[in-house]
Amino acid sequence: IERIGESRISVWKVSLATLKEKPIFGWGPENFKIGFDKHYDSSLPGIGLKITQNESEVEWWDRAHNFLLDTAISSGIPSLLLFLAFFGILLWKLQQLKIKKPENQIIVNGVQATLIGYLVTNLASFDIFDTYLLLFLIIGYSFLLISEESEVKNKPEAIYQKIYPHGKIIMASSLLILIWFIFFFNIKPIETTKDLNDAFNYERQNKCEKALELVNEINSKSTIIDDYLAFGSVKIIQNCNSKQTSTSSQLEETMV
Repeated sequence: IERIGESRISVWKVSLATLKEKPIFGWGPENFKIGFDKHYDSSLPGIGLKITQNESEVEWWDRAHNFLLDTAISSGIPSLLLFLAFFGILLWKLQQLKIKKPENQIIVNGVQATLIGYLVTNLASFDIFDTYLLLFLIIGYSFLLISEESEVKNKPEAIYQKIYPHGKIIMASSLLILIWFIFFFNIKPIETTKDLNDAFNYERQNKCEKALELVNEINSKSTIIDDYLAFGSVKIIQNCNSKQTSTSSQLEETMV
């Protein structure tokens, strides 16, 4: 238990160094390990070599095991503030609901306790499918409770009448934004990821020239997953260099 506590604190120290480098936009979703690799410090307690009875291994991390750091590192501090603001507003609306409808206090207290428990637990953990599923269900139930007791100031018909004259402009603008979003945030990353996978396949087949050509192509493009692509490119270059070195050594031995 003591080692687990030490390792958590050490990882948080590395995470803070990672966050300082890219505090606004972060490193991108699922890119924590890239920043962690860059700022890794083996001298920190509980983070280096772990020796067990039968084997030894180096501890490595792909999560900060803290939702505050995980969110800030992947998406930036502004995204973390929006995330916390969402939970703050949700808890505040539920608190108002208890005042308006005292008969619902037990249910609302249970929902609030669940949300607070989720946040407290994730101070030393991270989300998985099970926690996401429960979280989305409890948030949806919270919306249901709030909507049932809220007063509708603007009817849907009135809102529709206001936006109808500008419908074509709104639809055209939304379509252009959607096309831009899909291209830059979906198609382009998928295309470059495919190229990276092809480069890895060429490298495994000892076709390093083709692999390095693809690596150069990949690095000439700009996408939202540049850090991930750079990480994969470095691996391919390292593997190709090691293969060329081993081949040269074998040739020298043969000649001798």
